Order: sequence, then structure tokens, then C-alpha cells
Amino acid sequence: MAISQSTLPFISDLVHAELQGYLPEDVHIDHVTSEILPAHDGGDYVRTTVVLEDGHPDLDPRVLNRFSLHLHPLCAKLGFDMPGIAYTDKSDLP
Repeated sequence: MAISQSTLPFISDLVHAELQGYLPEDVHIDHVTSEILPAHDGGDYVRTTVVLEDGHPDLDPRVLNRFSLHLHPLCAKLGFDMPGIAYTDKSDLP
């Protein structure tokens, strides 16, 4: 699957659906966005931002690592590189 503006919603939906199964019940995803950004090597990469509802406990880095280990082969199977994922709280958005 070639990455383009039209495939970004698919990537966001995939990350949202898969990540929800890794988060504790008291952590809620508000929304997920993806964008294509220029890479340092002259190519492009996808950055996906997961926006969480405010007031959640700290995210466990081990859980996020397990999620990444799950997502990497899934993305490869679908034919694209795993996006870079950033996490932020809703109140931190401008």
C-alpha cells in the first residue's frame, strides 16, 4: 500500500483500533491523526499522533513497547512502514 493523503485516515483508524486493546480501561483515546512529514534522508515518513482524554494515569512504557512490537509486523503485512507515533493529552493541543 503506497502512503498518500488518502491512506492517512486508514493508518489513523488502524492505530486507534489496535492501541485501544493495549491501554488500561481508564485511558481513553480522544482521536488519532496522521500526517506525512519530510524525513532527514530526503524521503517522507508518517507521524501519527494519539490524542488522549485528560486525567489518565501515566502510560506504561512497557505497554507502549508491546503495542509497537505488535504494530510493526501488522504494518509490514499491509505493505507500509510503521508510522512514528506520538502521544499527547487533549489539553496540550493548541
